[in-house]
Amino acid sequence: MSSPHVAGGVATLLEARPDLDAHQVRDVLQNSADPTLWWGNPDLGELDNVHRQGAGMLDIPGSVLATTAVSPGKLSLGATSGPVTETVTITNDGDAETTYEISHAPALGTHGNTFTPSFNDAFAEASFSQTKVTVGAGRSASVDVTITPPADELSQMIYGGYVEIAEIGGEDTTYRVPYAAYNGDYQAIDAMTPITDGDGETHELPWLTKMTECEAFFGLDCAGNGGSYENQPGGAAYTLDWVDGLPDVPYVIAHFDHHVTKLEMTVINERTGRPVHPDRNIAVSVDHVNRNATPTAFFAYPWDGTVTDSHGRTTEVRDGSYRLEARALKALGDPDNPDHWESWTSPVITIDRG
Repeated sequence: MSSPHVAGGVATLLEARPDLDAHQVRDVLQNSADPTLWWGNPDLGELDNVHRQGAGMLDIPGSVLATTAVSPGKLSLGATSGPVTETVTITNDGDAETTYEISHAPALGTHGNTFTPSFNDAFAEASFSQTKVTVGAGRSASVDVTITPPADELSQMIYGGYVEIAEIGGEDTTYRVPYAAYNGDYQAIDAMTPITDGDGETHELPWLTKMTECEAFFGLDCAGNGGSYENQPGGAAYTLDWVDGLPDVPYVIAHFDHHVTKLEMTVINERTGRPVHPDRNIAVSVDHVNRNATPTAFFAYPWDGTVTDSHGRTTEVRDGSYRLEARALKALGDPDNPDHWESWTSPVITIDRG
């Protein structure tokens, strides 16, 4: 329900300050927002995760009455391996010279399993080129902000906090710029991972499978995946037809612990070890694959025995033996960097249409 509230807040702000453009509206609302305490235990007095609440709760009167603007309205630091320096610009839109004090308010971070993250108070540190600055009416001043990541080496840690710019004297108003970052190498996160069932048994997905009758698989309802899937670790033959009411086609099932930018499966001729066609060897191509909803869920990808090129032209492969080579480009990965891809090669798939 946040969208209609924000839309109403924007309308109210523009009614009072129609000169603001879209980016300025966003920045003013972020500058004036009020961060809330951690939902898990507000009595601790710690701010909730920036990547959960953003700049905080809207303060419409504060945004309408604001006489100071700070840009950018947020600092997206990305993946960090050391200190990061950014510049914020303070603009005094008031009628009198104003002095501001710059400080830091850390927020709780998260780490560990992305499905059930843990919370931590391994705060980042912040330093400033100036901790106090005086800005004349209608003028601006810039301050360098250096954020040093937490020293704690926690897995898959996201941290954040707020740069606070407080007016000294007058209304004693405080403006804020939220920041957030990933502590470490974002590309080191494994995307295609094994899954562990309710009995504690680990299954090394991806699998080459055949679809079987619809029944529980790893203790899950198979309806969400269209059926149950039986692993074929030694390879299998497929008719590419319907058998006993089920499609007899190769299915690759894979679990994604993390989003991937692109998933592509190409077809390799088992006899030659080369692609089945110089420019038509794509069996599956999906952009922006989301992570799975639970630690034991998976996606199923069928191959119908055809290959496609980048222009969408399709060719049917002959009967024979093949392998599927799956490649997943990690989130925000560089397609030209081999280290940003994960790969898997299937057991032998024999196409025998009869």
